[in-house]
Amino acid sequence: MAETHTCKACSHSWPAEPLQLLRFCPTCGQLAMTPQDYAIFSASLFAASFAIFFVLFDLIGAPSELPVQPPTEAHTAAQPEVSGRPPPTVPAIVSELPPLPELPAQPEIVVSTPPAADPTPEVRTPEPQAPQPETPPYQDELEGFYAYRPQADAALKRLMDVPEIRSPAQRIEQLEEAIAILATAQSQLEALLDYELEPQTRSRLGAFHGNLGQALAWAEPLLQETREHPLAAVDKQAAQLRQSSIARELELWEELSADPDFAAYQREINDRRDALLDQLAAIWEDTERASAGFIEERDFARATAMVEAFADYGLATYEERVAAALARVREAREAIVAELADEVLSRVKRWLSERKRLKCNDCGGDAWKKCSKCRGTGRVTVISLTGGSGQQSSPCNRCEGTGRRACTDCNGGLHIEKAQDLVEEYGGVAVMTKRDRKSSIEVTMSEDLRSALVRCEVKYGNEDDYTRERSQWQWDAEAGEWMVGR
Repeated sequence: MAETHTCKACSHSWPAEPLQLLRFCPTCGQLAMTPQDYAIFSASLFAASFAIFFVLFDLIGAPSELPVQPPTEAHTAAQPEVSGRPPPTVPAIVSELPPLPELPAQPEIVVSTPPAADPTPEVRTPEPQAPQPETPPYQDELEGFYAYRPQADAALKRLMDVPEIRSPAQRIEQLEEAIAILATAQSQLEALLDYELEPQTRSRLGAFHGNLGQALAWAEPLLQETREHPLAAVDKQAAQLRQSSIARELELWEELSADPDFAAYQREINDRRDALLDQLAAIWEDTERASAGFIEERDFARATAMVEAFADYGLATYEERVAAALARVREAREAIVAELADEVLSRVKRWLSERKRLKCNDCGGDAWKKCSKCRGTGRVTVISLTGGSGQQSSPCNRCEGTGRRACTDCNGGLHIEKAQDLVEEYGGVAVMTKRDRKSSIEVTMSEDLRSALVRCEVKYGNEDDYTRERSQWQWDAEAGEWMVGR
């Protein structure tokens, strides 16, 4: 059955023509399109626009114009008349078309040359800047503390060295300097902590303030204790002895006493000279007492320095006493050195004896044991049950024909538990020896008498010759023993 179209305006029906998109009613001239017609029309229009776009894209920029073809007779041929009402004109058709759906916008292609540079400089209006954060009121004080912080850190480090200083005068000087710096830093921190700080900044500053408080709480009582030490005044007085003018003044009064022009003032001269001699005698007594105190503390360098400081006066009346005091220091040091060397020697002898007992009980220190399967022969005898001679000899599969196996109870022949006990008691590293010559032990004490260098001859393992071994020993105050270094 042929397809027909029906006008919605006048209900007139007429046969459908194939491939006809725009269908007009022959009676009333109204446009009659079905929904399928609308879809076909929209798709056709969309495809046509894309085809036009690609054609223009290929031809853009061409130097010559496209030729314009004149309309042919086929284009200008008259349309067949439809019975009834004549077809409407083009303007009427366009005015009566319903609005079409909007197509997607196509990109505009523009081919142009870059514009020439404008010689006039471009004037730009400065963009408004964000407001700067407001400077906190404590900024200057915080920067000042950060600049002073390195001095406070250095003062804390110097406090750690104070217990090693044997001279009371030097200890007092270092404590006073460090306490002054730390007190200044503490006052700066206290002023900063009064402000409303950020939590992180307050936490850091508060922690450092606590460290300073602990350091001052330890240093201030130590300073007072050092000032009250009986050797402190003598040490300070002896240190100032080099810069004093007592000796020169004494020489002056000696010269005036021999000058006849000052005979009338002889009494005054003698009184002044006697006062100076009494002052020197008091200083000498304090020097001897301080020197003896340093000898008891085994600080022989300080004891010698104090006596030599008094000897700089060059007074003949004190030459013998100065020489005797220096001799006492040397004799005391030699006696202490001999005593300490004997202690180190006795400790080293016990250490060497213990090292010879470090060998494993199972392997005897060889780190190898006889194979239990072949009994050290490396071969085993197998009885054949298939005939023949009945017995065959083959390499031991347990020791691979070597006749020995590695000892599993030691570490290279070293008894592990004995080695640990040796290290715990004597320090250092456990090295096993086979023999030693205790008569070859030499002990050399250091200047501060806190360490000693020991040399001795030992044999390691199966060596035929002795080796001269060196070890460094240190006095361990906590253990109360001489310990060997690693």
